Amino acid sequence: MPGSHRFGVRAFANIFTDRGFDLERGPEARGIAPEFAPVKPGDVSFHHGLTIHVAKPNQSARMRRVHTMIHFADGTTRKHSRQRHPCADRAGIAPGALVQSDVTPIAWPRAPGDLPKTPPLPDPPIPGWPGSTRPVFG
Repeated sequence: MPGSHRFGVRAFANIFTDRGFDLERGPEARGIAPEFAPVKPGDVSFHHGLTIHVAKPNQSARMRRVHTMIHFADGTTRKHSRQRHPCADRAGIAPGALVQSDVTPIAWPRAPGDLPKTPPLPDPPIPGWPGSTRPVFG
């Protein structure tokens, strides 16, 4: 949604479930139509963390794989647990605690050759994530 990072919307739209914003009737998008940017396999797309965004539905028979990275500023703490967040929930980060775990490693600066270990899959697997047999929707 062009310019939506300046709307002041601070509500969390869970992009991992069907509990996102109602972009047709909800107030969040303010009646502005989405602009779709073509993204081919292998492309990388970046957007401001407060940008209200959406993808067109996958109408193919193949799974559309996406990798999302969420960056937190150093020193960020979890505000509360009423609002679910995959990074904080998966790592068991308590309200008031630093967002600092194997799921949220320091991205930069890092010493040469110092790469974090891959964290284990969540248990139970989150619907739609690797290792899960449950679909995201349905």
